[in-house]
Parts: sequence; structure tokens; C-alpha cells
Amino acid sequence: MRLFGRSFGVLLLVASPAHWFVADAQPWPSRPITLVAAFPPNTTTDYGARMIGQDLSKALDRPVVVETRSGGGGVVASVAVAKAPPDGYTLLMTTIGPVVLRPLIDHKLSYDPVGDFTPIALVGDAPNVIVASPKWTVRGRSRDRGQFRRLPRRAGDLV
Repeated sequence: MRLFGRSFGVLLLVASPAHWFVADAQPWPSRPITLVAAFPPNTTTDYGARMIGQDLSKALDRPVVVETRSGGGGVVASVAVAKAPPDGYTLLMTTIGPVVLRPLIDHKLSYDPVGDFTPIALVGDAPNVIVASPKWTVRGRSRDRGQFRRLPRRAGDLV
């Protein structure tokens, strides 16, 4: 599998955990695998899913079909994969949003991010940045940091 650079994005590949405890009569994989990309085409998640899909297909000698299911910040794809048969043939390519952040703000999710998925691989990571208008007059880094420090604090703030 190709190694992705740090700038590729935080992507997780997850599958239903029940597959790992079920004894199949046939060796896995015996049929095509579906890799669901949780975000729209032409995003890092979509590109990553397509690159990994090609590599998985070669490594496993089975077709890997990449299916884009965008919507709800990745929730639509997460629900689809959580409801798929737990046989290891439906995988999810997503970011931390639907499996880590969304459960913190939405307590009525129709999937359990811990119980319905098993992490397979951390594909990459990317830093988040704060940007400003080029019209903002920068008077000096220490003064600007001071302005940010006076902003209201919330859990998770790093400034």
C-alpha cells in the first residue's frame, strides 16, 4: 500500500468488527469489496479511497469498488457501512468527523462509532491551520497571539 504524506488528510479505514469473529466457509475475500468514501468526489477522502482501492485490489487479487456516499459530514456513509452485513466486504474511508467528533455533538446517531466499526489503518494526518484576510494588519506576532489569547476559551482550544 502506498504511504501518504502528512498533507493528505486524516483518514480512517474502518470495517464492521463482527467479521473478525465469524468463521467464513470461504477464504476472505471471495468476492468484490466495496470501499465507501464518506465525502464528495475530488476530496482527499475520495482520492485516498481510490488510491487505496487500487492497491487493495492488486494485493488481494479481487475487485475493490469505491463508492462515494457524501452527506451529513460523513454520517450518511457511516450509517450505510454500519448497517451493511458485518462480513468485511464493506469498508469505510472517512475522517475523524463521523467517528470521533460527530458523536460529541449528536447523541442521536443511528450508529455506534465504537461498537459498529473496527479501525483498520490510519492512512494519513494533516495539520489544521488558522488563516486571516491579507488585509489584516499584522503588528507583530506576540501582539497578535495576545489578541487570540483574549478570545473566549472552549474545550480543545490550543491558543
